[in-house]
This record gives sequence, structure tokens and C-alpha cells, in this order.
Amino acid sequence: MAACDRAADLTGVFTRHARLRREVTLIDCDGKNNIPAFQQVLNAFGIPYRVLHDLDTNNPAAFAVNARIAAALPTIPGHSIHAISPNDLEGLLGYVAAKGTSKPFAAVRRVEELHSQGALPVPFIEAMNMVS
Repeated sequence: MAACDRAADLTGVFTRHARLRREVTLIDCDGKNNIPAFQQVLNAFGIPYRVLHDLDTNNPAAFAVNARIAAALPTIPGHSIHAISPNDLEGLLGYVAAKGTSKPFAAVRRVEELHSQGALPVPFIEAMNMVS
């Protein structure tokens, strides 16, 4: 989520759409397994939301979690899911978060690097625009 927030800032999304700073809250669920619990709370209060998560096609256990996330999503307008594919954000942005480092910090640094090179991948920009 920190990577999307930083990319939105760098690419001018927040300048062009200042209201997004007030109207959108990015929530780091601390792992895909926790997303359904957040969905349950948001659903109970009727709060529209969008889910962004790694598809993790390289992890067979992720298929069940992906299905739980999809099943918890209301079928009314204002709700959607965007899965980063084929695997994860690190693969999409072309970096590896070393053990013992902060994954969000590593993602933000990579986004800054790619932006400075004019090389943010289109699928990442699509994901960022979906959550913004």
C-alpha cells in the first residue's frame, strides 16, 4: 500500500485529484490472510471498498485465500478486487525485499527508482489507479 500511495504522489494523482487524500484510506492488512476479516467489518458497516492483493500463483495455498476474499466481496457497485499477477508486487516491480528489511520501504524505494527512470510498469499503474 505504501508503494501505491508513493506512486500516486509521484505521478501527480493527488495533485490532479486532491480530494483523494481525504476520501481514500489505504489499509495494510498485514498479509492476505487478514483481508477477509477487514472485509467482514467493512461489509457490516456498509462501507464500499476495493481490495488489492498479490495473486501469488506460485503459492498453491494462496488459491483458497484468494477465493475467500472474492467470496466476501459484495456484489453491489463500489466494491472490486484487483490482484497483482502473476505472483506479487516484488515480481511486478522487479526487486526482492531482503530478509530483515521493511517490505513497504523497499517497495517505496523501488517505485521512486522506476519513476525516476520513467519505467513504472503499466500493470502497477493500473493497480495504483484502481485503489486511488
